[in-house]
Amino acid sequence: MVAVTPLKEQISKKRSDIRAAHQNGTRGQEISSALATLAEDIIAQLYQTALGELETNVRHQLSERISLVALGGFGRGEMSPHSDIDLMFLYRGKPADSAQEFSSALLRRLWDVGFQVGHSVRTIDDCIALGKADDPAKTALMESRFLIGSAPLFRAFHEQFEKRVVDHRVDEFLLSKIKERYQEYDRYGTSVYMLEPDIKRSKGGLRDLHIIQWAALVRYRIATLDDLHHKAFLSSKDFHALTQAREFLWRVRAELHFHAGSAQDILTFDEQIRLAEQFGFADEPHLLGVERFMQQYYRHTTAVADISARFVTRCRSVSVWDRLSGLLPSRRPERGFLITNRRLTIDPAFRGEVMSSGTRLMRLFFLSVRENISIADELLEELHVQIDGMTQDQFSDPSISEMFLYILAGPHKIIAVLDLMHRVHLLEKIIPAFGWARGLMQFNQYHKYTVDEHTLRAVACAEAFAKDSREPKERSDFSQVYQDIRRKDLLHLALLLHDLGKGRKGDHSLIGADLAREASQRLGLDDRETSLLVFLVEHHLLMSHIAQRRDLSDPKVIRQFAKQVGTPDLLKMFYVLTAADIAAVGPGTLTTWKKDLLTELFLRTLDAVAGTTTVSDDRDAEPVRRVGAKLVAAAPAWWDEMRVGSDHESWEKWVEAQAAVMPVTYLLSTPHEVMLLHLRQVIQLRAEDVAAKAVFDEDRGYIDVTVYAFSDLTPKIFSKIAGAMAVNGLQVLGARITTRLDHLAIDEFHVLDSDFSGPPPAHRLEEIESTVVRVLTGEVALDTLMRQASRRSGSHVLPTSGEEPKVEIDNESSDRFTIIDIFADDRQGLLYVIANAVSEMGLLVHSAKISTKLDQVVDVLYVSDAAGQKILDADLLQRIQAQLLADIRRPVECHQVVSAA
Repeated sequence: MVAVTPLKEQISKKRSDIRAAHQNGTRGQEISSALATLAEDIIAQLYQTALGELETNVRHQLSERISLVALGGFGRGEMSPHSDIDLMFLYRGKPADSAQEFSSALLRRLWDVGFQVGHSVRTIDDCIALGKADDPAKTALMESRFLIGSAPLFRAFHEQFEKRVVDHRVDEFLLSKIKERYQEYDRYGTSVYMLEPDIKRSKGGLRDLHIIQWAALVRYRIATLDDLHHKAFLSSKDFHALTQAREFLWRVRAELHFHAGSAQDILTFDEQIRLAEQFGFADEPHLLGVERFMQQYYRHTTAVADISARFVTRCRSVSVWDRLSGLLPSRRPERGFLITNRRLTIDPAFRGEVMSSGTRLMRLFFLSVRENISIADELLEELHVQIDGMTQDQFSDPSISEMFLYILAGPHKIIAVLDLMHRVHLLEKIIPAFGWARGLMQFNQYHKYTVDEHTLRAVACAEAFAKDSREPKERSDFSQVYQDIRRKDLLHLALLLHDLGKGRKGDHSLIGADLAREASQRLGLDDRETSLLVFLVEHHLLMSHIAQRRDLSDPKVIRQFAKQVGTPDLLKMFYVLTAADIAAVGPGTLTTWKKDLLTELFLRTLDAVAGTTTVSDDRDAEPVRRVGAKLVAAAPAWWDEMRVGSDHESWEKWVEAQAAVMPVTYLLSTPHEVMLLHLRQVIQLRAEDVAAKAVFDEDRGYIDVTVYAFSDLTPKIFSKIAGAMAVNGLQVLGARITTRLDHLAIDEFHVLDSDFSGPPPAHRLEEIESTVVRVLTGEVALDTLMRQASRRSGSHVLPTSGEEPKVEIDNESSDRFTIIDIFADDRQGLLYVIANAVSEMGLLVHSAKISTKLDQVVDVLYVSDAAGQKILDADLLQRIQAQLLADIRRPVECHQVVSAA
């Protein structure tokens, strides 16, 4: 029996040698082969040892009746440092007991030396039956490779399996693998340009290389890329692109495995930084080394995804309809082009003329849109190389601009054509800045895609608004507004351009505006069109920032934004552009909360720019009087049950008194039904009482928490409520603080509860209400709850951006309040830390908005001094900034937070 310890030492020494070779720059293919060879040698050694320990007659029988076979990646001879080893014990005859016993003995030895082994014990008939019934099993078995044992048995299996399984149901098998691959895309990323890709399973990863080999095996009986190239099934260009990509991916995967000490295939941000440095990608002006590294990754995976899709398509059989179509005469949509087999291609007689002309090549894509027909795949393969060799001047022509704007105008499949144009590098010939953005990563935790992919997805999101097939009254606000936009070509062009200023020195919005001017000149836009396009690109973040960071009930905010936008047409484009930009960041980023804020800002501003209403905060203004009249008009059902005071007090008299102490902004911005809910609670409230009501909003997916307390009896209400929210582990989306003239504070919080994906149970809502009331009444000290929450939460740390916190003061956007914008890495209880600091400085908080981007949060507070006045003292403003920064930077320890009680 082989001693385990020396063998493990032998394996460790050999793996160390392989790792050293990898670190010294040895090719990934050699590392992969060396690891596979090491596994084979150890398996063979242990196989012979296990066989030698059997009785002579049993050993003789087994040596002729059993074959040890490598499957899957091990069968291909490809291994990464921590790949599993997939083995099959192939045996002949009955009974199987001896084979099972032998396999168990060998597996124990393999596990003892540290190998991760998947195994099966099968006959040839077992393999054939399994291969016919299960496509994943068929895939593994057809990549089988003989290791040791009975070679004649393996040859018999191989011949029968190819004849009876591999050659059958080829198209069904290919469709199955395509479906399987798309399911992996859904899980690991439908785009090549994921920012933290799985290098094996994400689009363009190693799995797409495998699918080429699987398709080649079942269609051509060819197992390697080299043989596909030699037999002309792969062009030299595609072969070299695939082998270079495979080498890069193998090296990256080997490093990930070696460094992690496990099968780690996710290229995380931290690993990207480390690998970029290790592989020699140095920082350059305005482009980090890690961004250069990822650009190379994206170039390789884009090529793999493209070639894989084309190759598998070629391997599939031609449908009956396509064969019949091939018998029909070709149609000529115009000179130089043909429609053959339901595909658009170039007439061979005009090939040289078309391929050398930028205008004629653009005509190809224009015709594809006009005729609603796909361009032939084999032609697309050639266009990339052809267009790369052409200059931008060859695509600078008024007719090209006209065709490009026609494509952007829709209503055809805009994004499908733009994707193709990007794929063959035509888009960057028309908009040169797009070449810079190709594969340019956005190194943060918020964005999920590269700059070019994000902009294309933004166009796709806008186009999706047009595809809302519901009845008009049921469509989303974005869909209805999108339908009303007349210049959709300029909207889509703005979306293509809006982030192209990234990756350069300076504000990307301002750089983008310059790029928009260049694009306008190149495309021949007039002054008005140019002005509109530049505005949308330069200010593409403005509407989002106002919606998420400013009090939309403040008339001055609406007046200023309406003045900037100017016209209803531009506002509509702005609204759709902002929504599409947010949606294109990643799945689920355009939340109901953000939709509601954008729509509220849009509708308020639309009234202002259309001149249908006058934005005013005058209590005697007509809109305010209408709100009061509606309240007085009809007493709610609960009035007779709950009224207090004189028996003769009427609803009209009581509600007029209530309206007289309500702020104008509250009257104008609060829905009638919500005001009635508030009044129902107010009528029950005594001066010394505190009340809290938590209700789950099913339409919006968050909890509304409304708190009622008299501010003169319960100081620092806002900071205490923020602390109570932190104690309960709630993420605050926004807050509105209404302090009436009678000192009654009605504080409304919109919060997310990550512990529940849907409606929380009643006891959870009661827990939230109870915590708020207990803290505000002083029944429990907030610092005690904070310490308890700190112990329960453990050491989980949210991802950070690495950026320094910032505190900005805005005294221009509001007539009544000073606005404080706080930019910081998100963390549990951050709003409480900020609110507590503000309260300790004697400031009053009147409104709060919170905008979170996974790793960063922007907390916006509308504050005044203790007398309710805007803060104008420059020294005080400077002290506020300094104190907030100091508190935000303080280490996160819940038990160190000073109680506001």
